Amino acid sequence: MKKIKLLSFLMVLLFSVPASAEFYRYTDKDGKVRYTDDYSKVPKSRRSSADKYRGYENNVTDEATESGETATEPDIQNPSESTQETGEGQESVTASKNDELDAAKKRLDKKQEEINKELDDLNRERSELDAQRTKIKNRPQSFEYKTKVEAFNEKVKNFQDKQKAFEAEVDAYNNELENNMKNSLKQFSKDKKAKEKM
Repeated sequence: MKKIKLLSFLMVLLFSVPASAEFYRYTDKDGKVRYTDDYSKVPKSRRSSADKYRGYENNVTDEATESGETATEPDIQNPSESTQETGEGQESVTASKNDELDAAKKRLDKKQEEINKELDDLNRERSELDAQRTKIKNRPQSFEYKTKVEAFNEKVKNFQDKQKAFEAEVDAYNNELENNMKNSLKQFSKDKKAKEKM
């Protein structure tokens, strides 16, 4: 029974290997910003202007992670505040927000690489455990193997927790990116209307 459970667990682990997620951002014919993970869903007329992204994350600083605290999300610009700023002031706010988002994306990409490396290490260790299982001939070897499997299972649990936290960070980043785009579009529309009135 234990072998069946272990085999089932290893099969689930094997087939639940996360892949590096790519997603695309484009503007549809109505001017709405759309996101998709399937390039074929991007209209052919919009593919040249579609932005490609990899991975996911949230804004957690290394210092906060070490102390066990998570950083709060940066404040997203309030639309009422954006109406007060015009011209160069608004451009600098937008530029700094874009810089923050670019830095967050780079952090997320780096974390994604670390997660992929850790996953490769876990898969390698699982393969080694599978190979050791066939070589068990007595009780001490069986006990040693069982200890290694328990340690491996703990590593897998920690990895899954880390992966869930990373996915939450990515969702927060995506929400912030979407809000930033909405605010930029609102400001652009207001600026355009102001120029038309002149």
